[in-house]
Amino acid sequence: MSVNRNTVQREIVYQHLAHMCGHFTADELYEKIHKNYPGISKATVYRNLKTLTAQGRILHIAVHDGADRYEKLVKKHYHVKCIYCGRISDVSLPFMESLTEEAQKLESDCRIVGYSLIFDGVCSECAESVEDN
Repeated sequence: MSVNRNTVQREIVYQHLAHMCGHFTADELYEKIHKNYPGISKATVYRNLKTLTAQGRILHIAVHDGADRYEKLVKKHYHVKCIYCGRISDVSLPFMESLTEEAQKLESDCRIVGYSLIFDGVCSECAESVEDN
């Protein structure tokens, strides 16, 4: 029985992301994986992140003014990005589900299949350093 190399590499990428807490760029994930698997290429990590996203196993977060991020939490939730350090954090907005339903009811020739929402803010660490200056 032959082992599908792509599946093994995909699981390496997935397991590393699954054991990390937070939101990571593809390059950050690659650096972490490369320490344990020096033979894995950056292209392999990128390709498998794309596949894992398409499979719904991880979440791809498109960041408008920075590197896209990935995380293991795939349930619908929202993010806030610090305008100073760029850190991304989760934020809970339970009312967004009803807003999505209302948006779908609007007369339109398009069916809503998804959306992305990232708030800009200041994380607590940056807020402290801004106040100190």
